[in-house]
Amino acid sequence: FELENYLNFKFNKYTILFTYHPVYGGLKQIKTECKILIKVLSKILSNKEYNIIATYPNNDYGSEIIIENLIGLSKKYNKNFKLVKSLGNYYFHSILNLSKQRKILLMGNSSSGIKESVAFKCPTINIGSRQNGRLKPNNVLNIECNYKEIIKKIKYDFNNKKFIDKCKLSKNPYF
Repeated sequence: FELENYLNFKFNKYTILFTYHPVYGGLKQIKTECKILIKVLSKILSNKEYNIIATYPNNDYGSEIIIENLIGLSKKYNKNFKLVKSLGNYYFHSILNLSKQRKILLMGNSSSGIKESVAFKCPTINIGSRQNGRLKPNNVLNIECNYKEIIKKIKYDFNNKKFIDKCKLSKNPYF
């Protein structure tokens, strides 16, 4: 399996593809949200049923805070956590496409969750305000950066048959 070989990573569990970019509220907000997100990812990773593939954020102001935290997480959970600088379009889209056969969820605040995930019918959790004002397809759940809410939505996205079926029928508003 080319994708598993490239990443040295097995897709035999629940898999979260995670990308989180700095928000525009300043360093204090970035640090606060990063702390919440690392707590969420740690909780998920402590359950051996889950894998996470995280990509580096863009180069916006504050990105180094997110990167440092993700590197720390990768050292602690190196068996079921994969951190990559970039997947590139081919591998990124391959993972999204794999959501048709496996339990895959896109999570974060990247525009790829709004514009690209729908083309692959991949369930998506959009966290925070970064994508406010953008038209969002039916495969996207919008939530605030709140620990309990994120944990709840992860379980919902992976296990709620109605939502999974809704994702499969999602229309791409961006054509």
